[in-house]
Amino acid sequence: MSKKKVIVISVVAVLVVGVGLTAAGLFLGFIRIPGLKIGPQKPVAATINKASPKTESKPVAKFVPVAKKVDPPPPAPKPDPEKGYRKLAETWNLIEPPKLKKVVQKWTPVELASVLVYMDDEKVGPILAELEDKQASLVMKAIEEIASRPVQAPPKA
Repeated sequence: MSKKKVIVISVVAVLVVGVGLTAAGLFLGFIRIPGLKIGPQKPVAATINKASPKTESKPVAKFVPVAKKVDPPPPAPKPDPEKGYRKLAETWNLIEPPKLKKVVQKWTPVELASVLVYMDDEKVGPILAELEDKQASLVMKAIEEIASRPVQAPPKA
């Protein structure tokens, strides 16, 4: 016989013997697979709590699951309004004052001033000229207040 035939016959023989022994173990109850009910069935509790007649049986401690401590998720980063004002100011620099007036009609003077502070200076004047006198006055006061705040150093990490 050739080497290939011997190898094939050996592999098939090993597989047949392995499957046969596994099946025998299942039917005789030596191998238990959860959910598969083949062969003699013994209650699990009877095999665990079985005490020998010579010794006293001790109570078996019951398994009580312990709740795992779950770490709270990290806090969400706080939004940076200054970054938003700067980005909005970049956009507003590209919009014509009459069109921008329609956008900001219902804005409070403080909200409007918070963005205008970061805009190009030559763009702020025409925008203020488009606003009503009273609103423009309040916005200018708010700009003055925002511009006069002391600069805070960034927090150290």
